[in-house]
Amino acid sequence: MKAYVGFWQEHHAILRIRNLAADEGDKRFEEVRHEAVEPLHSLLQQRIQEANNGLDPSSGASAVLVLIERVAVIVRLPLRRRHSSRGQLLQSAAFMVAHALTPRTKSNGRTVSA
Repeated sequence: MKAYVGFWQEHHAILRIRNLAADEGDKRFEEVRHEAVEPLHSLLQQRIQEANNGLDPSSGASAVLVLIERVAVIVRLPLRRRHSSRGQLLQSAAFMVAHALTPRTKSNGRTVSA
């Protein structure tokens, strides 16, 4: 989370423009955005599949990417426009990402098969 947010902090202006153009349907920017996130999406998809925790690997990876990208955007907002500190937000997001990549376990510690 910290590395992704750090990258967004450093390049926020161009990334916001790229994403806005892609969201508005500009195919060139859609392709650039896709190429930029595909390696991370593939890695997340692989880890979710290995975790076998009930998440669909592709949609789970997409949801994780949405989460971390949106968090990277909103941590730039002044604290008064957020409900928690930057650190709390990053910690909560990291917890959710880790949970998506972790096998489900029963209370006795054994892995539950999906």
